[in-house]
Amino acid sequence: MGERLRCAVIGTGAFGLEHLTSLSQCHRAAAVAIAESNPARAKEASERFKIPRSYSDYREVLEQADIDAVTIAVPNHLHAQVAIEALKARKHVLIEKPMALSAKDASRIIDTAAKMRRTVMVDQNYRSTVTRKWRNW
Repeated sequence: MGERLRCAVIGTGAFGLEHLTSLSQCHRAAAVAIAESNPARAKEASERFKIPRSYSDYREVLEQADIDAVTIAVPNHLHAQVAIEALKARKHVLIEKPMALSAKDASRIIDTAAKMRRTVMVDQNYRSTVTRKWRNW
């Protein structure tokens, strides 16, 4: 197998920790950095997942040439801003749901991904669980 995708997780709250857990179990990708504005959460996540680099500002992550992709697990109102900046920095992006707070911002994300020739995905991890429950009713 080829080289692993080098990822950074932006935001290490509950969903960010889930992203780090998933990356720690993935054979094709690895978490190499985190961005977290809360110093205590950054320290905890870095130690727990043995992440070598931690930044207090997500923009520092975007400046790192060796990072291929980012996952975005920040408050919803920041999703579009962070995703667009990451795409412009030539990073692939996985955004925690919702993609954006408006259709206009979602379109801006998609347009930026196309322009930069990068992949953007929206994580909707609990949707399939809910759907299965509804089908069984």
